[in-house]
Amino acid sequence: MEIHKPKAVHGWRELLTEIGIIVIGVLIALAAEQLVEWGRWHEKIGIGRDAIHKEIATNGTYYAFRVTTAPCIVRRLNQLAAVTEQLALHRRPEPIRFAGLHIGNLIIDNAWQAERAEQTLTHFPRAELDRLSQFYAQQEDIRLWVEREEETWATLRMLEGDPGRLGPADISALRNALQQARNLNFLLALNSKVELDQAQSLGVAIPLPRADDLNGLDVKRACAPLDRTLNPDPMGTP
Repeated sequence: MEIHKPKAVHGWRELLTEIGIIVIGVLIALAAEQLVEWGRWHEKIGIGRDAIHKEIATNGTYYAFRVTTAPCIVRRLNQLAAVTEQLALHRRPEPIRFAGLHIGNLIIDNAWQAERAEQTLTHFPRAELDRLSQFYAQQEDIRLWVEREEETWATLRMLEGDPGRLGPADISALRNALQQARNLNFLLALNSKVELDQAQSLGVAIPLPRADDLNGLDVKRACAPLDRTLNPDPMGTP
């Protein structure tokens, strides 16, 4: 086998030319690699954005529900407060079938957490990421308020059945629960409106509750008149 010696470089100009060719080749290879990497992240951003937008739309149905039903909840609380004050005056009020609320869907953040774990969020445009972060940060507060609200309404359900059976300690607990429920309803309605506006700024349309969907049915229940009949099956369906 014939072996050829490397060709000698003649002069600085030829040396610089060969170095330039090598450098350009390396730069082209790096640019191509970066282009492939950019394309990969561009695809992941698109998939992640779609998943997050769907999640925001799902959570948005709850926020629309809270905005829609806020006046109904105020009315229900006023009715329960009137019953409580009747008890304080030793008057025997009519029975109450169901004193609670159907408060809508759960708030989720699975897609947001998944994209954070995949580090996809770090490649989002800064302005978009800031709006998404604000949306999900506020959602954490809302989730805590919802948990507190559920506990508060559990106390108010003491009024179900014959309220006349309740004593002074119960009346005190009911008054405290009523005040907490009013505050929480105000916070949830106000911040739900903020979340809906934030979702709209992200390009996510949130439909208002309809009568034929789950939240639409919950709106009907939340806004229905207080049923003043005894429930024959207190452990069953209200």
